[in-house]
Amino acid sequence: MSTIAMTPRETPVVKTGETVRGSFVRVSGGLAVYTACQWAIVAVLAKLGTPELVGQYAFAVALTTPVLMLAQMNLRAVLATDVHETHAFREYRNLRYLLLALGMLVIVGLALFQKTPQEGGHEGGNDRFFVVFLVGLIQAGEWVSDIFQGRMQQQGFTGRTAPSMIARGLLGIAALAVALRLTGNLVTALAWMLVARTAVLFAYDSTYAMRGFHHDGPAPSFAEQRRAQWDLVKKALPLGVVLMLAALFLNTPRYFIAASLGERALGVFSALISLTTAANLIVNSLGQSATTRLARLHSAGDVKGFFRLSMKMVGLAVALGIFGLFCAATIGPWAVSLVYRKEYAQQGSLLVIAMGSASIGFVAALFGYTITAARRFTQQMPLQAACLAATTLAAYLLVPRMGLNGAAISIGIGSLVQTLGEAWILRDVLAEMKRVRG
Repeated sequence: MSTIAMTPRETPVVKTGETVRGSFVRVSGGLAVYTACQWAIVAVLAKLGTPELVGQYAFAVALTTPVLMLAQMNLRAVLATDVHETHAFREYRNLRYLLLALGMLVIVGLALFQKTPQEGGHEGGNDRFFVVFLVGLIQAGEWVSDIFQGRMQQQGFTGRTAPSMIARGLLGIAALAVALRLTGNLVTALAWMLVARTAVLFAYDSTYAMRGFHHDGPAPSFAEQRRAQWDLVKKALPLGVVLMLAALFLNTPRYFIAASLGERALGVFSALISLTTAANLIVNSLGQSATTRLARLHSAGDVKGFFRLSMKMVGLAVALGIFGLFCAATIGPWAVSLVYRKEYAQQGSLLVIAMGSASIGFVAALFGYTITAARRFTQQMPLQAACLAATTLAAYLLVPRMGLNGAAISIGIGSLVQTLGEAWILRDVLAEMKRVRG
């Protein structure tokens, strides 16, 4: 076995003054802007385009996301929890490049053979191919930024990721909106967005934000690099499969909507579902900020500290869910009319049902961060497969009968299965920590 792959590096991990609370505040700010800009993509398409245009974009995201989730393998989580730096950063980075390239080849194939409902939309087959291809490239670029941010997170500089998220979000949505306003063409708008986000990747993530970190040292031989990367693949593949299954679980209702109800219905569903993602910025920022801390508590065998931090995170998720449901039930229709158009507000009950499903997902997401910090990667695969099976069955039964409401309910059913399974895994993690501690 390669010493590069298996021996902890001599240079210690950089220690910083950043606390979980400090990192949380910085990352929350960055994720707040970035998440708002991700939602604004749908809002801009809804305001300047048609529900069919929103549906076309949503279908491209649903098609490309599972592929790239598998390709990126959540190497960031493996890197961030590699507290002893068992692998050099170059091994994570180069593996990310290789896997994303393979993922884009798969996306090209899917884009060539895609079949979407032809409802008289103004976009032709050629445009549909380029929409899928450009959405794939945009997401691939985000995952390149992600691996550099994982390095910052590992070294204790999680706060450095915030400027990148802010810049990518703001420049990307500005480019999209201006191009769509000037040309009315989704392909052109996505191309402008790709250029804007790629500029941030090169100007910040891969250069400025990485300053001050120690170098990996002399490059090993080609054979040693391949052995090290293969070792990484074996560690990370379960996470990649988990993320792919999770993406399929979230997007499966969209496939049923596109197949049976059409692009217009898919556009309406995606626009309303995107309103439930506002609270995700708090969930994800807390999870990312706490991951390294949880990993160190687990490594140190601090059962009480690990459990206490985990429960604080889950408690916040529950509070967010309750608040989100209250907002959806009281000001939901008014908010939908304000940010989109009145035609979207006609689905009065959909937003409440979607927020209820999302609330269960908040708890599942933070449980997921805790068991990932404990490096329970393999156990998540059968759990996500069960979530996908439950969601698929529910969507198959409910979408034809209940329409968009049935699609939202199916997401909640899958999230409930995920939450229960992750709670069981966490229970096992705590039991093992107690046994090891004696």
